[in-house]
Amino acid sequence: MDKPNLNYIVIGSPKCGTTSFCDLLGQHPEVFMTNPKEPGFFSQGRFLKTLDWDWYSSLFTGVKDEKAIGEGTVNYTCCEYRRLADPEIIYNYYPNAKLIYMVRNPIERIQSEWLSCAIMGKSYNLGEFNKAIYSFPGFINTSRYWSNINRFRRFFSDQQIHVVFFEDFIKEPQLEMTKVFHFLNVDSNYEVKDAYTPKNQSIKNYIDSPLMVQVRQLKGFKNLKSLIPEFLRPYLIPILKKKNTGHPDWQSETLDWVINELKYDTLSFLEWCDKPGDFWKF
Repeated sequence: MDKPNLNYIVIGSPKCGTTSFCDLLGQHPEVFMTNPKEPGFFSQGRFLKTLDWDWYSSLFTGVKDEKAIGEGTVNYTCCEYRRLADPEIIYNYYPNAKLIYMVRNPIERIQSEWLSCAIMGKSYNLGEFNKAIYSFPGFINTSRYWSNINRFRRFFSDQQIHVVFFEDFIKEPQLEMTKVFHFLNVDSNYEVKDAYTPKNQSIKNYIDSPLMVQVRQLKGFKNLKSLIPEFLRPYLIPILKKKNTGHPDWQSETLDWVINELKYDTLSFLEWCDKPGDFWKF
């Protein structure tokens, strides 16, 4: 099967509103967005000798006469070893592709990503929030927007890259979508419906208590869970879970260290985007 006629990719970032953004993007009659929106295809190229073009092309069988054809895998700029895409692979196959990079306050993005992992029960691998920040550099590195976009700028011109700021998107979604439609050379007068609906929110859920973090590490945890009688479970929730406030408990020294780590990168990125240096408040 031939490779699809892809001409745009939403490359990131995680926890920056990309699910809502891609939903609005896919509303446009001249825009095709894959389902699922995050195939992660170009992350595979770093581990597989040959890419599965038959599978990837199958995601585009619904294309009709759309002008903008693409996908949205935010993990292409997620700095975990098994997720990060190789921009050269994308360029080799699609040198004229347009890239859309969605970003938000770097500190808030880190918080949101950790909370998302904690809600999914991954905290047993990560540990307490401040410990995880030091132990897993992907949290910080994914927020190094300048470093991440420069990986792509080695191959793609600045004219092929459009940045969407989450803060601008939630404030004036129609305006930001109009800019994106213009960038993709589709009808920029199209008005999106249900302009912005938050997706994949973490605020409404519980996260593991420190005790639950330890319990999850027990051998046979999944089997143990099924043995707990239903009538006991409501009594265990206050012990094993705690309400998610939406803000992890930063230690001041950890926050200062992260801000110092991101300061130069963030200022350079904002300057490149013609944004004031204080656009994001740390």
